[in-house]
Amino acid sequence: MQVDETIRATEARAKLSELLNRVAYAGERIGLTRRGKTVAVLVPVDDLARLAHLADLEDLDAVAETEEAPAVPLAQLLERYGIDAEKFEHVRPLVVRR
Repeated sequence: MQVDETIRATEARAKLSELLNRVAYAGERIGLTRRGKTVAVLVPVDDLARLAHLADLEDLDAVAETEEAPAVPLAQLLERYGIDAEKFEHVRPLVVRR
């Protein structure tokens, strides 16, 4: 994400109202820095909503990939990793996807 301007956090504190107006009404993205490193960015709410939506889409893609993966019985996984299956006798049988 590109920012329109960067400003030191200490300076931003004094200009917060002005910065918020620029972000909210002009749609600017303003980076806040400490010791020369960007540590946060003020972004419009719409930008944040778009980022959240993209993250949700990535999560859905990951779930879809998992659902397409071949199923592996729990007993097989336990055996593969040398885990004593008797410790899991109380667990109802289930299938784990890779």
